[in-house]
Amino acid sequence: MLKMRIEKWATMIVVGFLALSCQSERKLSPGDNPIATGDIESVKFAELEDVLGKSALEWVNQRNQESQERLASDKLYSELKSDILKITAAKDRIPSISIRGTGTTAKVYNFWQDEKNPKGIYRTQSIGDFRRKLENWQTLIDIDAIALAEKEPWVFKGLDCAPTNQDSCLLMLSRGGGDAVVVREYDLKAKSFVKDGIEFPEAKMNLSWRDDNSIWVSAPHGPGTVADSGYGITVRLWKRGDDLATSPVLFKGQTTDVAVWAQTFRSFIGGVEHTIDVISRSESFFENEFYVGVTAGAWKRLPFPPESELVGMSQSVMLFSMRKDSTVFGTKVKSGALYAFDIESWAAGASSGTGPALKPVIIETVFEPNSKQAYRNVSLTRDSARLSYLENVRGRLADLRRTPPILDGMPGTWLLQDISLPGNKGSVYIGFSDYRENLYTLNYSDFLTPSEMYIGGDGPSLAKVRETPARFDSTGMKVETFEATSKDGTKIPYFLVTPKNINRSSGKTPTLIYAYGGFEISMTPHYLSVAGKVWLERGGAYVLANIRGGGEFGPKWHQAAVKEKRQNSFDDLYAVAESVIKQGFTSSAHLGFEGGSNGGLLAGVALTQRPELFAAILCQVPLLDMLRYHKLHAGASWIGEYGNPEIPDERMVLEKYSPFQNLKAGVKYPEPFFTTSTLDDRVHPGHARRMVARMRELGYPVLYFENTEGGHAGAATIDSTADLNAREYRYLWEKLK
Repeated sequence: MLKMRIEKWATMIVVGFLALSCQSERKLSPGDNPIATGDIESVKFAELEDVLGKSALEWVNQRNQESQERLASDKLYSELKSDILKITAAKDRIPSISIRGTGTTAKVYNFWQDEKNPKGIYRTQSIGDFRRKLENWQTLIDIDAIALAEKEPWVFKGLDCAPTNQDSCLLMLSRGGGDAVVVREYDLKAKSFVKDGIEFPEAKMNLSWRDDNSIWVSAPHGPGTVADSGYGITVRLWKRGDDLATSPVLFKGQTTDVAVWAQTFRSFIGGVEHTIDVISRSESFFENEFYVGVTAGAWKRLPFPPESELVGMSQSVMLFSMRKDSTVFGTKVKSGALYAFDIESWAAGASSGTGPALKPVIIETVFEPNSKQAYRNVSLTRDSARLSYLENVRGRLADLRRTPPILDGMPGTWLLQDISLPGNKGSVYIGFSDYRENLYTLNYSDFLTPSEMYIGGDGPSLAKVRETPARFDSTGMKVETFEATSKDGTKIPYFLVTPKNINRSSGKTPTLIYAYGGFEISMTPHYLSVAGKVWLERGGAYVLANIRGGGEFGPKWHQAAVKEKRQNSFDDLYAVAESVIKQGFTSSAHLGFEGGSNGGLLAGVALTQRPELFAAILCQVPLLDMLRYHKLHAGASWIGEYGNPEIPDERMVLEKYSPFQNLKAGVKYPEPFFTTSTLDDRVHPGHARRMVARMRELGYPVLYFENTEGGHAGAATIDSTADLNAREYRYLWEKLK
């Protein structure tokens, strides 16, 4: 679902950083109830948690037909979908690329979907042709052709290539878009699967290359190998030609852990590659232990506080960050800052058992943000790194490199040089970087500025290679920033984007608020391509709220809304909504809220706690039964965020706001629209199904749509995404106009 930092959770199955959960080695089939718990008989509408059960799917089909008739059968829906498809299927959208090689021989790689290739193709062309905006792409993998030949609803879930022979890749395919994948070795040069090559059966797994012929594996392989949360807790090193089932277990965590996984950190210095093997054990979502391979077969625990995170190796030293003020190797370190130390020297000393005592470990300060800044991540390249951080919720980027210590026993010096950006009011993120390459890509956008792609190299210079044409007419539109005062007096920033010719005193402007508020995920300005066309251009206003629980101002902003402090996040949303209303251009009768996943929980709470505040609630792939969330799919891994319903004091907190339990008869609720996905194996569709069933039982109007494929993303193809988005905006226009 959400993040151990969002950069990890969004891409972990591709890059092998974390285990995506390991609940089952087979796909769901009718009659399965993956949450077979002892109390299921006492659960209201329990049959709806049987994901592919006959009666459950009949219920889903009935609800889908109802929303189809209401939201997807008139002229407005057709217009909205047509506008959305023109944007999402546009040939001139910016391809997300990776780069391999240097100079004129470098190539770019891209996964691409369009109307001709709805499931997508993986393709390549020279970097020179890409810079010249030529379309000389060569298809390497055709997912549509594979799906047709194998008669499987394959969805592309990533490609992870070997460290040296980068034509040898692990292709990850999901049936319908869930997190569970089938992994097979693919040869990019031959454009085919490798005969008798690497293959792993369907599961939610973590895979990470150790070298071209061995892979770190965390996957289910019998009783006791899966945590209560559903994630793998064993690490094996599989070598080409071995039987995976008999590969020895190198490390095993506890079933109460969130996950255990392994990876090999790599960096170059002086043209020489340095590697270090690390096993990570997550005791909770935000608490980790790290074990370093100090000699063959020997692992030593790194003496770090549990609130630490290893970021990666740059120039042979390990970068790390802390979520709380702590002491590391006798040095005080600050929450939300970035530091480094010589992990290879530590490992060498740890292997002898005497080194660390004879040679103290020196902590190097890389970046300490001020009160208005927040460290986001580091993108590693061959000879340096790029530091991404926020300043007043706007993206910033700096070139980061280390000068080695002049004297033994002295720290190295980290030099930060700001990279001149095309704008200073939006989002900046590194699309591609790799420890083997110096080239990287940077993307910039803000609410009204279309996305721009730049390629950078060794230094702070950037070269623009792509820009998206405007997808909507922003003439007369305005972006403003405000602060709302939350219940406890905390100032909550938010962005307001208004359409042209807005009447500031009408009280009738259709206005949509979006917020997330969880897992230290930051909400930053981004180009509103679809929303700009079908919402702003039609006269609606848009609000992005930076409520607590996110990471906009570092770990402390997140920790202010964790567990027993969760109500702060909800109160922040209400404060923003009330602040927007006070400005006069809108009112509760024209105000809506949209939230997905953890934001879907936020939407459900807003519905039940402050129903008078909103006229529309769009609740996407949500958590809604917070007394049982830990028993559904990957829910137990989020106990560190929400609390444990099995602990009485924490259960009392959850009971106060859990949307499903707080629905009541006789309340005037706005008619909400719930959306989810049958094959979402991260957040169980039973949350949304049972919430809707309960509302119907109480006699409340409610709309529901469940996509039959697409996983946690809600849809798997361009057309299905456009269809879902069109239904959602059709609902918003009906309720807020």
